[in-house]
Amino acid sequence: MSGRPPLAFYSDSSVFGGADLIVARLLSDERLGKSWDPRFFFRGNPAFLEGTDARVPSSVERAALALPERLDWIEALESRGAVKPVVLAAKLFFRLLEPAIFAYEVVRIAAALRRFGPALVHVNNGGYPGALGCRAAAVAARVAGARVVFAVHNQASPRRPWELLDALIDPLVARCVDSFVTASPVSQAALARRFDRRRMALIPDGVPTPAPKRSRRDVRAELGLGNDETVFAMTAFFEPRKGHAVLLAAMSRAAAFSVVLVGDGPERAAVERAAKGAGLEKRLRFLGYRRDAADILAACDGLVMPSIHSEDMPLAILDAMALAKPVVSTRLAAIPSVVEHEKTGLLTDPGDAPALAAALERLAGDAGLRGRLGEAGRVKYLKEFDAAIMCGRYLDLYARVSSNREQPPEFGRIV
Repeated sequence: MSGRPPLAFYSDSSVFGGADLIVARLLSDERLGKSWDPRFFFRGNPAFLEGTDARVPSSVERAALALPERLDWIEALESRGAVKPVVLAAKLFFRLLEPAIFAYEVVRIAAALRRFGPALVHVNNGGYPGALGCRAAAVAARVAGARVVFAVHNQASPRRPWELLDALIDPLVARCVDSFVTASPVSQAALARRFDRRRMALIPDGVPTPAPKRSRRDVRAELGLGNDETVFAMTAFFEPRKGHAVLLAAMSRAAAFSVVLVGDGPERAAVERAAKGAGLEKRLRFLGYRRDAADILAACDGLVMPSIHSEDMPLAILDAMALAKPVVSTRLAAIPSVVEHEKTGLLTDPGDAPALAAALERLAGDAGLRGRLGEAGRVKYLKEFDAAIMCGRYLDLYARVSSNREQPPEFGRIV
């Protein structure tokens, strides 16, 4: 026995995404291991396992849980050419099965947690409602006798008519969670539509300073980019909310720069087809998932993040600021609180392709502006968004919650 109280982390996702990077950074912080005995529990699918191997310290004990893979079954139907009515029928079938799936996942996760005996469970969710498994984990943790911190890293969405089960699950989650954590006041206000704001903590996300391993010249040579060419990076999962389509529309209006796209996802093939149809294939590089994303970002002249909805605080923006790279993004959710227009980057309205084109073209033509915005962004990163600051805030919250001394924080105040 280590003498340290057991702390369980739970994630549930089809890929190892931005929200999961927060857990990876907490597990990498030396202070966590001195105060707690951590273990990482997660839904055991191959893509998430790959991300875990790449991001989570090997010294951390892990537990991959075999849980129903509804999304995989539906995607398998679609990949085999099932007609739309069949796919819709499958989705309806699984929607009707949700109460049974939820109950099963509560039992399975509770059994796994009981064997570990955690004093505290940190449930790591994307948005809310997010993964059914995360909500099941919150209930399972309390069943297993633990106190619960529930982190929500994207905005909570309004309850939609077909999400009737949420009306039953939300009260259960509310009874089981000691503290809800969000990364921004915007996300906190959205979550307060569902839960008591007096139990909400605000902890901005943080990232460690990326450490590129290769030179700008070497990376550009590998990617076929000229040393004097202005190149922006976009690091994002390929899904509609990230705004790839808006970026293509903007690039069709402005020709002074190129873009490298780092990431993968269900919309990648469609974006590649659209880029080819627009004649942009020579100005775009589709790199897929890359473990050397820091090298690529460091070799570029800035970051573009044209998110259009369901966003909060993209970690790629913090990575860019840490590397003193200017950011072009949108006035969406928490982004304006991170990227200050004309101070650390340039902001446009979501979906405004002409404005995005103008902002990118302006930065492409002004190296001095790129330098000033980038340096100001790094100063702000060091003060507010360094991973060590974020981890310290979580450790303080864990101590308060686990000792049952958690006091309701002032709504909107960083803990």
